[in-house]
Amino acid sequence: MLLLLKKKTGDSPFTVSIDEWTSYTNLRAILMNASSSIYSGQFTPFTPKEIQTFLALYILQGLSPSPQIKMKFSPHTADPINGSDMCFRVFGRNASKRHKEFKAFFTIQDPWKIVPPRTTHPNFKIDPFL
Repeated sequence: MLLLLKKKTGDSPFTVSIDEWTSYTNLRAILMNASSSIYSGQFTPFTPKEIQTFLALYILQGLSPSPQIKMKFSPHTADPINGSDMCFRVFGRNASKRHKEFKAFFTIQDPWKIVPPRTTHPNFKIDPFL
């Protein structure tokens, strides 16, 4: 079970705090040299609040799907079908670029964990949530 709150003593070892996710995401960006090669010195580290808002964006995309998530960043006046005034207000005008950075550096799966065979574990990606 994953929690987006601060860790307390005695929490399960599988609990991940939003601060740990933020640190890991920013570390990946630094190791990939995002500030010099990919985004030419314009990368700013993520804050825990930004991580939470992007995760909320994916929940919103699951409830009200658009063909592309970046369509939600325009206001209803510009795109009456897929636009979202709330997303436009929360993410601002630079949302598309920031979302591209978020997609590039944010991960929640452990790459060292061995993937079980699909014949015995067809829902291996979502088993911890079930």
